[in-house]
Amino acid sequence: MAQRRKSVTDIETIKDIYKALGGIDVTADWLGTCRSSVGMWITNDRVSNGHQLRVYLSLKGRGCRRINPKLFDFKSWDEAVMPRLRIRAAPHTRRAA
Repeated sequence: MAQRRKSVTDIETIKDIYKALGGIDVTADWLGTCRSSVGMWITNDRVSNGHQLRVYLSLKGRGCRRINPKLFDFKSWDEAVMPRLRIRAAPHTRRAA
């Protein structure tokens, strides 16, 4: 069986994030932090909490379709979404005339 060829829109590693965002220096400047802070993502194998939303939205905005949730400290994307809870409506009360 042929292995699926990796698309440029697939983000599976921290290095893929760097490539998609233009490199470590560009990413650090954009986030307003130092290069070593962004470089630590490789050591930790995940994007730091304070940058996760901006990085994720930027990757999506650049057309990245498959993004590995482990890079954002989730086992799956389902874990990142709050489950829908059934909310009961409050009972209506009649106003006195």
